[in-house]
Amino acid sequence: QAGQEYNTVVTVTIRKTGYVSVNFKIAGIDIDDPFENTLDAAVTADIKKITFTSNIIAAAATCITDLNLSSTLRDVTPVTYTINYQDEKGNFIKLEQRDTNVGDSYTASAADMEMFLSDDGQKKYVYKSGNEIKTAVEKAENNVITLVYDTYEKQNYTVVAKAGGEEIGTVKDGQSFLDGSDKVYVSKYMKGTDGTWYKKTESSYGVVIDNAKIELNYEKADIDYFFEVEGLPNITEAAAGEYSGGAYCAVVGNKTASLGTLPAGKYQATAYLLDNGNRGIWYQINGENYTTPGLGRNSAKGEYSTEFTLTDNAEVSLRGCTNTHGKINQSAGIDYVYIKKVGEVVNLPYEYNTYCAANDLDFNNNTAVAAYTAQMNDDNTAVMLNQVYKVPAGEGVILKKLGEDATAVVNLTTDVAPLADNQMKGVTTDMNAEALVADNAYILVNQNFQKVGATATGVLPAGKAYLSLPAVKVASVLKMYIVGEPTGVTDVEEAVMPTDNIIYNVQGMRVKKPVKGGLYIVNGKTYAY
Repeated sequence: QAGQEYNTVVTVTIRKTGYVSVNFKIAGIDIDDPFENTLDAAVTADIKKITFTSNIIAAAATCITDLNLSSTLRDVTPVTYTINYQDEKGNFIKLEQRDTNVGDSYTASAADMEMFLSDDGQKKYVYKSGNEIKTAVEKAENNVITLVYDTYEKQNYTVVAKAGGEEIGTVKDGQSFLDGSDKVYVSKYMKGTDGTWYKKTESSYGVVIDNAKIELNYEKADIDYFFEVEGLPNITEAAAGEYSGGAYCAVVGNKTASLGTLPAGKYQATAYLLDNGNRGIWYQINGENYTTPGLGRNSAKGEYSTEFTLTDNAEVSLRGCTNTHGKINQSAGIDYVYIKKVGEVVNLPYEYNTYCAANDLDFNNNTAVAAYTAQMNDDNTAVMLNQVYKVPAGEGVILKKLGEDATAVVNLTTDVAPLADNQMKGVTTDMNAEALVADNAYILVNQNFQKVGATATGVLPAGKAYLSLPAVKVASVLKMYIVGEPTGVTDVEEAVMPTDNIIYNVQGMRVKKPVKGGLYIVNGKTYAY
């Protein structure tokens, strides 16, 4: 520029303490801007070269016709300055001292103003105000910057679940500063205080802790078991993040992660897989791999379901696999697993069996077993069986085996109406003989209903059923027939009774020693002793 006032004057100040400042001054256009910093200890302060780099674009190019460099080496007077930390009420928190030189400007750095905790960790201090730029003087006591901090004390918090406006349990609890800086992660499913499983209605699993009580919305979930995989045995190190429970895991190679022992039944198991190369998972039943269609390797992120049937109590586990010759290896990443019981396994030791289910059952299209209610006919001479297709929990029925299998699977259902005109009563808890006598009970013995005698002993176990006729005087033995089918009665078998089997009297009670002249049931057949 034509005129010294438009020349740029660059002043660089360097000290061996690591302090560097650069000032750009153009008097003609009122520019006087300082830039300063302190080099890290690892960076030398003995700078021997300064390079000027031009970034002027071609369209606005100009040239420097005269460049004068001048330097001045001057003595400095070291001095300290103090950062005084106070809370919002003016109470002392701590002091920090820093080095500078007389005549230099000083201010609190970003690191000086970071959040910090008290020594016991119970208080958190967050910068609020007070920082300024000052010039150091010779008296250190006059070199002070006072920083004001907001104070947060740790408090108890509770994250509660609500369904339909009612609290159903605590999801998380602990201590936090309640300033919104802490986040906890919750599971997709939780079991309420009523024993029912509930599902979180919002998709996010992270909960910001900014209040002493935080409410989350849940709804009833149609499941029976739930597992956060990171909580199972034999899993890899958890990968934290926005997942149910805050993490997901994989099953360690050549290991299994047990989900526990499940009772007999038909189940649907669902796992949430994370996209993880060519890996998938297997389910194992009592240590044997269970084929899982649709759950194989290269599974994309999402939920995958499969069904399996347990005819007895069995341990169910997860196991990893790859797509290389079906070789067992580490599993895919799994967030959670939930299991729903979808069917009952019923035992059918005889052609006709009494039964009381723990769940509502659907017998439609079942080719292995049929269900019937029982009712006295009009002249009180026999018991009529009427077929039904849906049976509510706790109701007593007769089950007829339709094939050769000793077990059958019956699908679960919901909202089943009570059975009409049914004189069968379900046994939901073990029932002793005295209670059966009081209810004028008849039990099913070899396709006949036998009255429980006044001197009977023993217990009718839960899961069975009996015919209740308290207001009817009839014979002690009643034949039964299926409405619409020919009637028939199985005769008493006159043979030598086995002595190495469990023996029941005609009242269905187990006996240790038969009495001469009595009728007893062994392996589904009736013997005269």
